[in-house]
Amino acid sequence: MKKILSIFVLVSILTFSFIFTGKLEPQQAQAEDSPTLRFASGKIVIRFSREVSPMVPIQIEGIVQTGIGPVDALCQRFKVHSMRRLFPSPKYSTPDLTRYFVVRFDESMELDQVITAFSDISFFVEKAEKVPVLEYIVDPNDDFYGNQWHLKNSNDCDIDAPEAWDIETGSDSLVLAIADSGV
Repeated sequence: MKKILSIFVLVSILTFSFIFTGKLEPQQAQAEDSPTLRFASGKIVIRFSREVSPMVPIQIEGIVQTGIGPVDALCQRFKVHSMRRLFPSPKYSTPDLTRYFVVRFDESMELDQVITAFSDISFFVEKAEKVPVLEYIVDPNDDFYGNQWHLKNSNDCDIDAPEAWDIETGSDSLVLAIADSGV
């Protein structure tokens, strides 16, 4: 069970690692020019540099404080009300992704201005990125979707996956654990 869980975690981390380390930048640059791609307002992802010691952001009078002067000045300027780690602390031999943070700020602020300001303090922040808002298709475009009778069945002996997807497709605050007993 531990081996399967470890493999799942490793594959997930590697996937996120490729996305956030810039391996896909040419595709992202092309996608950002797309008129249909939208970005979340009031939310960015930043990666702190290795020179920044591990820190825990705290909130003082509704504004996040990190103990890093230039970062705290930007938090004050853009009314940053939340800064949380995107990935949990590393365990075993997984890559260290603890430098990635989701930064939430006043939605009335100009997104490009916030990105530029955080990118300008490059000694502390290696990367600042917009968070794309991705549209989802309730019925997947999987060629074998029709063969997966347990998801949607004409006699309604199924798990009602499409009906559930109409209500909820996930959340960035959701934590998923797979407990496999091996049976």
